[in-house]
Amino acid sequence: MSTIELVDPELRDALAQQLPPLTAESLTQRRASALELAGAVPKPDLPDIATNEIYSRVRLAPSRSAF
Repeated sequence: MSTIELVDPELRDALAQQLPPLTAESLTQRRASALELAGAVPKPDLPDIATNEIYSRVRLAPSRSAF
């Protein structure tokens, strides 16, 4: 039995593709392509939040001594 049989049938074709070998040169190209793709994603218009505005109420349990 091959492990590909354990993969969702809709994803098998994507995994079956042969990728070019990973070399120092191809890694540099892949990183550049990934950065280019990430830069093309629209940035959401979110308000800036200062770290002093983030408040979380946490109740810590008392620590138990091992002795």
